[in-house]
Amino acid sequence: MPNDAELFLKHVEAVCGKKADSFSRIDASEPEQPPVHVLFFHDVPESGYTTAVTFGLSLANHPEWKVGKPELLLCVQSADETWGEAVASVVEAFRGECPFRYGDVLHYGQPIAPESAMSAFLIFAPALAARWLTQEEATVSLPDRTVFLVGIYPLYEAEVATLQRLGLEAFWNREGFAPWNVQRPALIP
Repeated sequence: MPNDAELFLKHVEAVCGKKADSFSRIDASEPEQPPVHVLFFHDVPESGYTTAVTFGLSLANHPEWKVGKPELLLCVQSADETWGEAVASVVEAFRGECPFRYGDVLHYGQPIAPESAMSAFLIFAPALAARWLTQEEATVSLPDRTVFLVGIYPLYEAEVATLQRLGLEAFWNREGFAPWNVQRPALIP
């Protein structure tokens, strides 16, 4: 019988339409915590994009997680795996204390990758570029838990105040916001 990681991988590969190209592992800073893995899918959903999905967040607990537990899905217009590795680092740093709910902002504290000055992440609905995942695609049923794929999107630190002022929906729908474009201009007033 396949283990949880194998079942999760099979589901994510079906959603992405191909086998993972590579993966990275971030060891936990606390010995009792498992490592965080991040799976990379290059040219998904199309050429020039990278989709990265974590596995390790859903192994933690949080009091707000009653129905299921999250894993994060990042999709960016970049071939640089640094983006996904940064997401795994965020998971390792914040699991157990952050609920990773829509609208949460996580501060990375430095530029996430060399090609951009973005240094924060926004949690929102999962998407492969402009295609939102269906509820079925975003739900992974494992023997001991339900896992929900949750979207994570890079932001400029200067955009955080704008997001808080406008609210998530207005910020997301703001003209010029392209959440997958890591080289877009910052959306500040």
